[in-house]
Amino acid sequence: MYCGFSFDKISTHASTMLRVAKILSSSSRNLNKAVETPLGSCVTSRCLATQAAVKVKEETPKRENVAAKESQSFTMNIFRGQLQLSQNAYVDEKIAAALWDLGGFGLQVPTEFGGLGLTNTQYARIVEICGYHDLGLAITLGAHQSIGFKGILLYGTPEQKAKYLPQVTNGKYAAFCLTEPSSGSDAGSIRSRAIKSDDGSHYVLNGSKIWISNGGIADVMTVFAQMPIKDPKTGETKDKVTAFIVERGFGGVTSGPPEKKMGIKCSNTAAIFFEDVKIPAENLLGKEGEGFKVAMNILNNGRFGMSAALSGTMRYCITKAVNHATQRVQFGRTLDNYGTIQEKLGRMSMLHYVTESLAYMISGNMDSGSQDYHLEAAISKCFGSESAWWVCNEAIQTLGGMGFMTETGLERVMRDLRIFPIFEGTNDILRLFVSLTGIQYAGSHLKELQKAFQNPTANLGLIVEEAAKRATRAIGLKSPPTFGNLVHPKLTESAALCSKSVENFGQVIESCLIKYGRGIVDEQFILNRITQAAFDTCPKQDDCVVEQDSDNAEHELLMTQTWCAEASNRAAYNLQQVSSSKQLDIFSKLSKISKNVCEVGGCVQSNPLERSERVYVDEKMAAALWDLGGFGLQVPTEFGGLGLTNTQYARIVEICGYHDLGLAITLAAHQSIRNLVHPKLTESAALCSKSVESFGQVIESCLIKYGRGIVDEQFILNRITQAAFDTYTMAVVLSRTTVSLNKNLPSAEHELLMTQTWCAEQVSSSKQLGIFSKLSKISKNVCEVGECVQSNPLGF
Repeated sequence: MYCGFSFDKISTHASTMLRVAKILSSSSRNLNKAVETPLGSCVTSRCLATQAAVKVKEETPKRENVAAKESQSFTMNIFRGQLQLSQNAYVDEKIAAALWDLGGFGLQVPTEFGGLGLTNTQYARIVEICGYHDLGLAITLGAHQSIGFKGILLYGTPEQKAKYLPQVTNGKYAAFCLTEPSSGSDAGSIRSRAIKSDDGSHYVLNGSKIWISNGGIADVMTVFAQMPIKDPKTGETKDKVTAFIVERGFGGVTSGPPEKKMGIKCSNTAAIFFEDVKIPAENLLGKEGEGFKVAMNILNNGRFGMSAALSGTMRYCITKAVNHATQRVQFGRTLDNYGTIQEKLGRMSMLHYVTESLAYMISGNMDSGSQDYHLEAAISKCFGSESAWWVCNEAIQTLGGMGFMTETGLERVMRDLRIFPIFEGTNDILRLFVSLTGIQYAGSHLKELQKAFQNPTANLGLIVEEAAKRATRAIGLKSPPTFGNLVHPKLTESAALCSKSVENFGQVIESCLIKYGRGIVDEQFILNRITQAAFDTCPKQDDCVVEQDSDNAEHELLMTQTWCAEASNRAAYNLQQVSSSKQLDIFSKLSKISKNVCEVGGCVQSNPLERSERVYVDEKMAAALWDLGGFGLQVPTEFGGLGLTNTQYARIVEICGYHDLGLAITLAAHQSIRNLVHPKLTESAALCSKSVESFGQVIESCLIKYGRGIVDEQFILNRITQAAFDTYTMAVVLSRTTVSLNKNLPSAEHELLMTQTWCAEQVSSSKQLGIFSKLSKISKNVCEVGECVQSNPLGF
């Protein structure tokens, strides 16, 4: 069973456990036949077992110039060189017609209404395939059924379902109409209005919607509008959002031209206008005034599909990167032998693994009847969209110049991916939703405890239990929550990291509530750190819980151990920031920097060249410098230069730095930086100096440890390089800000804020050298099979 859903029950549905090759290659008249799918093993949300083995390298055939094989799956075959949708603002009519005939637009509509009746897990598998090949088509399908007519499935009356579900599975597109010019993330502020007629027979709708997927082609729409609602208790009338089912055929419904978008171009996106549209009373969706709840539940219900689609996209990017890395030879070796590429492929594989795990965990829980999945769905949408963008970017970087070429396909993927952190709830808002949901739960517990203290005699048990819990936690005796009976023995250490993160998370939430109270909703710097810690904790819970062996278990073990080690450090770091006085000061400075920028409408500081009276070197001065050899200080004398030693050259640039600090960025000596900066920058300069000193020590220790072999330790070299970037940029901004402060420029205080904040944030001591070998192994496994090693959690 998968998440409590027995595969034996699938025979009652139009399509059983997703065997795509059978279902989608069948004619429409055969779609009602159930097909049993032997998976050979049981899978649950707590046991994401897979079946693909890590292949031995000798047995792995080269993938060069292998012709695409035809399968019985329509979903697969439409992508085998036949689909060219990148620049089209529509889906090809033949492809669309075939999808309609095969039930592709009614995947989750019950069979009695003409749909396939797929479960959420089966639906996730379909969109994963689409996401692998073309996100534009995935959006067309998703906008239609994941949100377009989802409201009818969730809230529709029997009469509404009987009327509209057969239509939306047999040729009529659906759309979800919420966003307006004046309201994006703030859905409660929409201005479209619906007025109920005096006789109660209909509503009159006026307003407009923008950026509606399928907006130019939809015949059936779920539309949200404000409506005056009278409170029966107080008699006061207030506007509340209400949901309606609107047909284009009602009249008064028009659409704008297709929007010219960055990506997902084959999906139709357009504005929709409603002018005196008469909506029959029976087309009210849900109850009057409860439209906001309807909208949020529709979006929450469909978000898991996005992470499933994006896991397919990530698989595509990884395959592209692996194929290039295993064939491209540079400096005598293929790219996959270099640590830099190994780290990229390893992290890409882990992000894909976690995203896929989230998608199928949530879909499985939904299929098992769980109603409490909204928080996990929000996390999966944020995590998946941000991870897919990172994976695509790293795939392009792995391919180098080829990645920038359109024929590679990754350029289209990057354009398509950019919308995912934005629509169906921007990631920024969803992050706040995640953190505030956790805080709300903790707040209810604290309120219960507060009430108990008001009557301590009657609630002595609760008070004693809470006091004991806090006391043991304070002295380190309390054990964190454990997954001991759920995880494989090899994952005990990783599970312990997850348990510790869960415990720390609860403590930080509670302390924030005590400190800020209701004001926590305005502390978004803090809420974002809490959310990121939740992101890192939630996927660990999904990955750690493995009870069943599979052929590629060792590869998954590597990924899970590596992920948990890094995620626990990130979670701890973000939670520490919440209570760190230094970090809170940085948050305050960032807020001031933002306000300064908004006040002037752009960058506050002027360009460095605009700060002096001349933006060029005086001709006489330049001529004198040429005559004195100032432009050939280290050129050998036989070639007309001064032939200075490095020490002599250093003295010259030190003098230059004294007069013009633009040249001082070349100086990295411990004492020179402190002497050159403005007094207000002393603390920041000390951080920079400390970084310079530490940098030298680390370089020396690495040379002693690795000797000439350091050239092959690219995981380490990349960290050293990043430290050099951070140290160097500190010196640059210190120099520039000192000039501004010395000259009392109008932007000096603003630049001081930015420099202090930058220098404080660049200093970090958390380095994870211990996981580099695991990342290398993950990369090698991926390169051996030419793509993601683990199969889909369903066994595909």
